[in-house]
Amino acid sequence: MQGVDTERLFTRFYQGVNERNGSGIGLSYSKILVEMHKGKIGAYNNPDKGACFWYELPIHAQSSEICPPRKYLNILTKAAPEEEKYTPIANSINTKDYSCLFVDDNESIRQMVTEALKDSFKNLYIASNGKEALQIALKEIPDIVISDIMMPEMNGYELCRRIKEDMNINHIQVILLTARTDEQSHVDGYKTGADAYMEKPFEINSLLESVRNRLYLREQIRLKYTRNSIVADTDKPMTSADDSFLFKLNKVITDNMENEGLNVEFISQELGISRASLYNRLKTLTGMGANEYVNKLRIEKAMELLRQSDLNMTEIAERTGFSTSRYFSTAFKKYTGITPTQYKESPDSLNNPSGK
Repeated sequence: MQGVDTERLFTRFYQGVNERNGSGIGLSYSKILVEMHKGKIGAYNNPDKGACFWYELPIHAQSSEICPPRKYLNILTKAAPEEEKYTPIANSINTKDYSCLFVDDNESIRQMVTEALKDSFKNLYIASNGKEALQIALKEIPDIVISDIMMPEMNGYELCRRIKEDMNINHIQVILLTARTDEQSHVDGYKTGADAYMEKPFEINSLLESVRNRLYLREQIRLKYTRNSIVADTDKPMTSADDSFLFKLNKVITDNMENEGLNVEFISQELGISRASLYNRLKTLTGMGANEYVNKLRIEKAMELLRQSDLNMTEIAERTGFSTSRYFSTAFKKYTGITPTQYKESPDSLNNPSGK
């Protein structure tokens, strides 16, 4: 049993250092059955080659307890309550508001995960390889992808790379799963843009907590761009795919702010993505549609000019892409609650300079 930790051999999903065929459930199931009969089970390497598996059962029954029939194998292999305890993070996220794509070529694991997670997400998509998963990701645009690494057609590394290189879907969080524990596997995963890494065997609760952490970080980015001034964030790009997307979007808008023709079609062409992808991604990150987001940047730029320049209202309207000063004044008051003149006279009158 080369590359196998005999102490973990009967742990659910454990398959040693290298990926192997099978689900990693059989030995765990055997251990449960033996222990239900008050017995013991183990294994050791033979001196020459091969291994020996053994089990002991009591000759006489120690209890009259009868175990009722179980419908599903995954119920039998469910961890004991004390093993499933975990401390939830303070920033708990309700996963039922999000969609998830799970990818694994092992049918047993797919069935187990489907049964365990079907009520945890708004939508749960299942794929058997990376090629199938990429098609689902492009069509459904899930919030998070959980993928095995060693798969036919397209492995997890390639799937992650393809997701992260596609402007339409590179905001999707990717968690890679593998039975390999060597450091190089982790490095390879992060090089392809993986957001998190989890080793097999894994507990469902631990996996869900990792999902919540990734979704929480996405939520913080969304709050940053809805609560704070956006104009300031065009100064430098960030490292995450979400920040990078918004940086590019903000730059397109600020570079063309005086253009009255700045619209959804123009922005989509500049970013190289479809109008639907622009809407879906922007809505996810900021809660706003493209026109509303553009208007937000225009008003914030106008507020900056009102505070820091001597330009008149007509000039500021032209600088920020409003067709007339009247339209500018109407849009400004709708966004801030006061007129541009009132704001210029008393900029501190707004408690929140980013809007109501």
